[in-house]
Amino acid sequence: MAEAYQTMIAAARKHGKFPGMAGVYSETIMPRYIDMGARFILSGQDAAFMAAGAAQRTGFLRKLSPS
Repeated sequence: MAEAYQTMIAAARKHGKFPGMAGVYSETIMPRYIDMGARFILSGQDAAFMAAGAAQRTGFLRKLSPS
């Protein structure tokens, strides 16, 4: 996959376009592609972002004590 991104990034640069990436959501792997030159980043999907936000809010609410 890295080789394909390298090819795509080189082609985008050659034609004056911003190279992008999708489908690599790992925070440990994503910096590699950014370092390679990816500038348009799809860092996750809407449903995952909504679920993470809902889980965070639920955790907050569960810590509250009723008065």
